[in-house]
Amino acid sequence: MVNDSAGPAQKAISFAALLRDFREARSLTQRELATAAKVSVDAVSALERGRRTRPQPHTVRALATALQLRDADRMALLSALGRAGDVALEMPSRKLTPPVVV
Repeated sequence: MVNDSAGPAQKAISFAALLRDFREARSLTQRELATAAKVSVDAVSALERGRRTRPQPHTVRALATALQLRDADRMALLSALGRAGDVALEMPSRKLTPPVVV
């Protein structure tokens, strides 16, 4: 008999729970996070309640930046999205650049 010292696999934490945990760990309200990430309070609420499960990649990046997540935590948040997180990793960040005047 093989003894698996790693124990049973842990259940993956949901994006909603992880986002809420990161926000609460930084003592932010949903409104404060929404303001810092430049998203609506309704969007943060829907994401934390699991009503919205496929956020736009730029929204996830904005939330991670507003939460000042370290790389490992940022990756954990993206990984919680599954394939949608993979897409967010592949897409370049949106950057506003001034128009070129010729």
